[in-house]
Amino acid sequence: MFKRLIRSAAIPMMAFLLPVSIWAATDLTQEEATAFVKGKSVQAKHMDHYGPFGLDFRANGTLYGTVEGRSDAGSWEVKEAKLCIKWRKWIYDGCGALQRTDDKQVQHLWPDGRVHFVAPAD
Repeated sequence: MFKRLIRSAAIPMMAFLLPVSIWAATDLTQEEATAFVKGKSVQAKHMDHYGPFGLDFRANGTLYGTVEGRSDAGSWEVKEAKLCIKWRKWIYDGCGALQRTDDKQVQHLWPDGRVHFVAPAD
């Protein structure tokens, strides 16, 4: 009986320990997304495997990035309220939503919906 009780309690406990996002997110509008990046330099945290990195969104649509001593250049635009990025060398190529989270951050999504990077909202 005790073993059955332990097993039945373990499943809900494991579900509780799974990582989940505790912040609700709302998509930025076309105007908000453009204002967040156009002519701005952003310090962000890459969510896959890189650490902090810098993004320089020039007003003319040129994009420069630096991370761990490496750099790349590319282009950016906001289409249908999504930030579209195309790098020369780095792997991100596509459009993803920009979302404001409850913890006063903005997150950019990969086209498949995973979080690409997180940056301060202001």
